[in-house]
Amino acid sequence: RHTSADHVRERLLRSTPVLEAFGNAQTRQNTNSSRFGKFIEVHLSAECEVVGATLTPYMLEASRVAGDLVAGERTYHVFYLLRTALGALSSGTAPKTPFWAQLTQAPEWAELARIAGPALAASPRLLGSAGGGAAR
Repeated sequence: RHTSADHVRERLLRSTPVLEAFGNAQTRQNTNSSRFGKFIEVHLSAECEVVGATLTPYMLEASRVAGDLVAGERTYHVFYLLRTALGALSSGTAPKTPFWAQLTQAPEWAELARIAGPALAASPRLLGSAGGGAAR
């Protein structure tokens, strides 16, 4: 039997890779360095059962988005993943999976690929980096 606590725990665990894509970046010392923090407040019932949670992410280095980067360092992984995903959608080279089929058929993603794809592809900040492949 799946309890509400199991559901909350599962959702919190599944959020970590998404938060890491938004908050991790390559540094000179580490290719997947955490540049963010998260505070998880777990809500308990009077019987001490998990009934919910609040997750508050916060960025430690806004300069990775708008500032100058030291040689050998990169911005947040999510920008490389998004660039790769939009490129795959624009060029028709997206993987043949149900997930990608949904994205390919969604007008919002087609518009995003049309509008933001060229800007991300030409971004000097993202040039010269393969980006870790297509998102899953």
